Amino acid sequence: MNSNKNKVFQLELKWHPVAASVLLALPIVAHSAEINIKNGVVYTAGNVPVININKANDKGLSHNVYDNLNVDKNGLIFNNSMTESNTVLAGKIQGNSNLTSGTAKVILNEVTSKNASAINGMMEVAGDKADLIIANPNGITVNGGGAINTSKLTLTTGTPDIQNDQLAGYSVNGGTITLGKLNNASPTEILSRNVVVTDKVTANELNVVAGNNYVNAAGQVTGSVTAAGTRNANSIDVAALGGMYANKINLVSTESGVGVRNQGIIAGGINGVNIDANGQLLNNTARIESSGQINIKTNGALSNVTGDITSVGLC
Repeated sequence: MNSNKNKVFQLELKWHPVAASVLLALPIVAHSAEINIKNGVVYTAGNVPVININKANDKGLSHNVYDNLNVDKNGLIFNNSMTESNTVLAGKIQGNSNLTSGTAKVILNEVTSKNASAINGMMEVAGDKADLIIANPNGITVNGGGAINTSKLTLTTGTPDIQNDQLAGYSVNGGTITLGKLNNASPTEILSRNVVVTDKVTANELNVVAGNNYVNAAGQVTGSVTAAGTRNANSIDVAALGGMYANKINLVSTESGVGVRNQGIIAGGINGVNIDANGQLLNNTARIESSGQINIKTNGALSNVTGDITSVGLC
C-alpha cells in the first residue's frame, strides 16, 4: 500500500408553460395517462415525447418545473425550435409556439417534488443547440441515457440559483447521482453530494464535483452549503464494471475525510485527468490512465495496491 498525505502527482405562483410530470416508465399507449402536465404542452411524435419548453427570457434562460421527470428508452425531445425542425429521435416535429422572443441558450429542467428521476434514454434538444440541465435534489439514475445537440449537459442534485434572470449556480447539499451507461458527445457535468458509477460513462469532457457545495454555472466550487441526508464513505465511487472515458476528466471531492474510490477504469485523453480529493484515493486493482497529464491531490491516503496509474503521453 502506498500512503501519502497531501501528495500531488504530476503524471415562482409558478408560470411555466412546461411545468410537467413526465411519466415514461411504460410504453406510451394512452398519452394522457402517462404525461400529466400542470401548465404547458407535451405531445408525442411517434413514440417519443416532445416538450415545448417554456419561453426563454431576455437572457436566454428557459426555466421548466416538474413534479416528475423520467425518460424511457424511446427518449425525450426538448423543443427549442420556433419552426418545423428535423430531429434524430422522431424525425420532423412542429415548431414551439412558446418561443415568441427567440430560442433558449439554457434549458433548465427542475424537479420540485420528492420524486427521483430515471434517465433511461437519449434526450435531444430540437432546433438550436443549448445547455441542457436536469436538476433534482431527490436523486438521478442514468442507464442508457445521454444527450443530442447540447452545448453542455448538466445533471445535478442541487437547487438552481437564479439571479438577475440568469442561472448563477447550484446549492448542492445532498442526493446521489448513479451513472449506468451514459453517452454524451458534449461536455458533461455531474454535480451531487454522492456520485456512483456502475457502467461505462463516455463524454467529450467530464466534470464531476461531489460534496455539499455551492457550484457556480461554470462548474466551479465557490463555497459550501449545509449538508443534508446520507454521506457515502466515498463521494465518487467507480464500481469494478464502471468506467469514465473522456478527453478531459476532472474529479473533485470536497467533504473532509470523504474520498474517491476507483475499482474500474478512469481514462482521459490528451487533456488529461485531474483528481482532487479531500480524503483518500483508492485505486486498488484498478486503472487511472491518460494520454495527457495526470494530476492527483489527496488529503488522505493513496492506496494503489496492484493498481495502475499511467500517463501514456509522458512515457
